[in-house]
Amino acid sequence: QSTDEMKSYIDTLKQSDTNIVNADIFIDNYNNFSNMEYNFIQALATNGNDVYITLDIDKEKYLNETTEIYNTSYDTLTRLKEICITTGIKFEVVNLVEQKNNTKEDIVFLGDNIFNISKNVFTKKAENVKLVLTPNTYEEIKYVAGDILRKVKQNYSYKDIAIYTNNIQMYNVFFNKIFGLYNIPIYINEDDRITNNRVVVYLTTLLKLVNAGFTKSIDNVLTLLKTGMLDISEEEIYLFENYVLEFGVKGYGLQTNFELNSNYDLDKLNETRQKIVNAVLKVKQDLLGLSTSQKITEAIYNHLVTDGIIQGYEQSLNSIKDIDTNEYNKAKQVISKIYEVMDNISLAYENITLKEYLELLEYGIKEIKVDTVPAKIDQVEIIDINRSRGTEKKIAYIIGCYDGGLPTVQSEDNIFTDIELEKLKAVGIDLRQTSEERNNMQLFNIYQTINKVRDSLTITVPSSLSSGSSLRPSNLVQEIKKILNIQLESIEKEQSLNIDESFMQFISKLNELDENAH
Repeated sequence: QSTDEMKSYIDTLKQSDTNIVNADIFIDNYNNFSNMEYNFIQALATNGNDVYITLDIDKEKYLNETTEIYNTSYDTLTRLKEICITTGIKFEVVNLVEQKNNTKEDIVFLGDNIFNISKNVFTKKAENVKLVLTPNTYEEIKYVAGDILRKVKQNYSYKDIAIYTNNIQMYNVFFNKIFGLYNIPIYINEDDRITNNRVVVYLTTLLKLVNAGFTKSIDNVLTLLKTGMLDISEEEIYLFENYVLEFGVKGYGLQTNFELNSNYDLDKLNETRQKIVNAVLKVKQDLLGLSTSQKITEAIYNHLVTDGIIQGYEQSLNSIKDIDTNEYNKAKQVISKIYEVMDNISLAYENITLKEYLELLEYGIKEIKVDTVPAKIDQVEIIDINRSRGTEKKIAYIIGCYDGGLPTVQSEDNIFTDIELEKLKAVGIDLRQTSEERNNMQLFNIYQTINKVRDSLTITVPSSLSSGSSLRPSNLVQEIKKILNIQLESIEKEQSLNIDESFMQFISKLNELDENAH
């Protein structure tokens, strides 16, 4: 939710007639919160409700300073306690011990010892954790597909199985191709980026035109039109595009009447032209002379609301609501995500130019993703390991565990250094995590994933990318080898999947196409 929406919820909670009173409220699967979310939790707790928040912290390990992967969770716990103390809210910290009676012994041992400084070694034979080396990323997914089919023959359901990766985009083509060929239902649980959403394209293109004016290029004008966010029909857009391309109309030429004719309705074309010019100039006038992020944010928000942009967008979503539920749910999240970026800019900056605001808006939007919703119940879930919510799975595969692949090296932010982020955090502005915090969080996500596997865990390492670049196993693989005293098992191409010869030739041809594409 955006800051404005959160504020609205908090105000509602403060009203005596609100429905959320004397309730038991549970907040699960979160390890950190934004400042506004902390305020929301505080409002819930001071409204006569009992609020239960679960945090994943191994207290004994943390206090013995054997690992830093719990830093984020521990900082969250500290912040929650401080809120309770300063506001007089009664609180209690309850340490829960997770019961793993049904989890295989070697998986439990690995989960208890991964990333610890004091390395304990499993003295029994590890039979349920496997390290697999494949020739390349394509063969890696073929191996996983074959192993899933074997697990299903052992009476596991597809929904019992999950594949975790740090790079869904790299493997996407392989997932869709290979699992599709073998009729393995999959759900790729990833955050889709919103960069190409038409409201995003409309807003960023509009601000470019406002900032730079109508320049030589007509491209931004056509991009703005094709978002469909202006009150201009598809037929009018089609005729306008044909005209400006036929006569080579430049961007700055939009401010004078169209007079060249080749069987065009000039009156209609000039009406379309004027609509475009008026839309841009109106927003330009609203933003004229504004030099603070707060004022610019307010002006943009007012345009989106009062000029019907949001209303028109939401109405257009109704046409896909019953046709594509997943696409509808993703598109519905976009507006609040845009507001969230704008709110963060307002919090982080005071004096700012429109050009700087636009650059920050585009940067922030590139980082924003929206959730997807599974279409079926019984399907293999493919999950970005950095957004896993810790759902228990009987069978799990952690793929792409090569050096630099998983875990990855976390670099500093492109705009804010770690020192700057720490300074902003000290004054109550949490824009994003530092590189160290992101690294610790990544290790925590790996730890949490391992601890949510019950029967079988397979870690795979490709020897090379589809481009041919050689890879080596990551430190994670080396650590697992030492803890469980197991070796990396090499799988050859012909062992990857047992299928008939003609079908294997077909797959090899597809593999060659992939190699050429990269």
